[in-house]
Amino acid sequence: MASSALATAADTSAFSVRSLYRSLLREGNKFANYNFRMYARRRTRDAFHEHQHERDPRRIQEFMQKGLKELQMLKRQTVVSQFYQLDRLVVEGGKTVCTPFSLIPRGLFLTCASRAKKLATMVES
Repeated sequence: MASSALATAADTSAFSVRSLYRSLLREGNKFANYNFRMYARRRTRDAFHEHQHERDPRRIQEFMQKGLKELQMLKRQTVVSQFYQLDRLVVEGGKTVCTPFSLIPRGLFLTCASRAKKLATMVES
């Protein structure tokens, strides 16, 4: 009887840890900025993998409390980040912006072209 109660407590603890892990990943994916999303994902995965073999119930409870505080912080930060919408990066499937030559000032294009020519001759030498 006592062993089944202990097993149930362990199952509940494992369930709550997995639930917190998924919540942190889900909340981190709400960042508007790609770099923040990847950082939140990487930090969450690293923290959970670092402590995956922890068996001390008190330490697990401490980590859970810390994780819940991190989750609340992530919720606040994702709301703030959504106020500042930026263009999507190319790695996110965003559009690449190509400026037609007709819109580039003539002097700027010639300067860039002459620098490129100088670099090409330096490489050949």
